[in-house]
Amino acid sequence: MDLQHIGLIGYGEVGKTFALGLQSQPGVTGVGAWDLKFAQAATRDAERAHAAQHGVTAHASVQALCLASDLIISAVTASHTLEVAQQAVAHLRPGTVFLDLNSASPGTKQQAAALIEARGAHYVEAGVMTSVPPYGIRVPMLLGGAQAQALAAVLQAWGMDAKPVSEQLGVASAIKMCRSVMIKGLEALVIESYAAARQYGVEAHVLPTLAETFPSIDWERQGSEGLLTLFWGIALPGLGAGCKAPARSKVCTLQARATPQTAPRPGNPKGRPLPARHSSLRSLRVHMHTRRHAPRLARRQGPSRPPK
Repeated sequence: MDLQHIGLIGYGEVGKTFALGLQSQPGVTGVGAWDLKFAQAATRDAERAHAAQHGVTAHASVQALCLASDLIISAVTASHTLEVAQQAVAHLRPGTVFLDLNSASPGTKQQAAALIEARGAHYVEAGVMTSVPPYGIRVPMLLGGAQAQALAAVLQAWGMDAKPVSEQLGVASAIKMCRSVMIKGLEALVIESYAAARQYGVEAHVLPTLAETFPSIDWERQGSEGLLTLFWGIALPGLGAGCKAPARSKVCTLQARATPQTAPRPGNPKGRPLPARHSSLRSLRVHMHTRRHAPRLARRQGPSRPPK
């Protein structure tokens, strides 16, 4: 594969990371991007200035980007995966490689592939296996599709951790999806367990039982340095040095909202202000609980009634 001109559809955190990281790779002569933010008045100037400052061509349309690119990388939100493929397909040149990084379902990836390959271009799905920011372009990813092997060779030459897993589309995405169910479920369970243990003052009793079951994890250190670093590599106030890059947008907003909890409740009957460590974790636990149970509570309560 001769992939000299790279185009990013989506110039958010992932798009910027790949655009900047691929510029200096051997054989790459130009990197461009297209994003709706390039056309919106509120974001146009800042996003275009960022691209210009880093040597990235800010294309005026998806058509311009497709016509100028040998390798197109789709890096948008999962809900826009198919829409982006539908917009790009009319402008793809035969032989163009379309690498889909989005966290969409296997079925959605297969639908997108059918559109792209009917145009004579090559669709390769990617299952990105962890957060991009700590790794940059070297983030581990699994590739699927008829051209996965050939593309992996090119990406590996650029220093990327790309491994072909199947010529069948949907396999890489299924692996990523099933892994995410497990990892994110474990994250939620650990947060719930620590938050409840600290609220009721039984952490010293819970940790030894966890250590007995999972001896490879230093539960005491994780509790003191930051339980979220166990999976996400971040920390809340009082749990370490502060937020790191991987989850700034996901969790650190809770950091700003977390305030000492002073209302009386089990484990704190006098309503004393709790340390930031406790407050932040409880804030996160309440946030998760509310999101999980709000629909069920709404159904149980039924339609709202005017006060008597």
